[in-house]
Amino acid sequence: MNTRRIMFGGSLAGAVIVIGDVVRQAVLAEGTSATGGSMPVGVFILRGVSLGIVCVLLYAAARPGLGAGLKTALTIGFLVFLVGTLFPPFGLTMQTFSPAQLLLETIIWNAVLLPLATVAGAWLYREAASRRDPAQLVLGDPLR
Repeated sequence: MNTRRIMFGGSLAGAVIVIGDVVRQAVLAEGTSATGGSMPVGVFILRGVSLGIVCVLLYAAARPGLGAGLKTALTIGFLVFLVGTLFPPFGLTMQTFSPAQLLLETIIWNAVLLPLATVAGAWLYREAASRRDPAQLVLGDPLR
């Protein structure tokens, strides 16, 4: 695994997650802060970037078995959504006092956001500096 690329890709995926969460708060929960009001901004950003790094790390670990590319990135993003959002100790337990509609909207939003963030991070990930990386045929060729 290429640790440098995991960090670059994870940072990009984390930025997508943070921006997506800010947009979600602005669109779905008017009148609250971007971080949901219960989390300091630094922790909010650190959580997003950490989650992005985990997404790309899992993508890098799954590449040898599932193959490189968009399908693997979407699969890993969906698995992170299942574990991170639907598995209560990691996900929505802290929001038990939120209205049911807001929780449902958050779940749906994360079902789209986390796979897209993983694809963004996977776009930057490569095993080595090879120009013949099969993932780059599908995801493009970033950072020449």
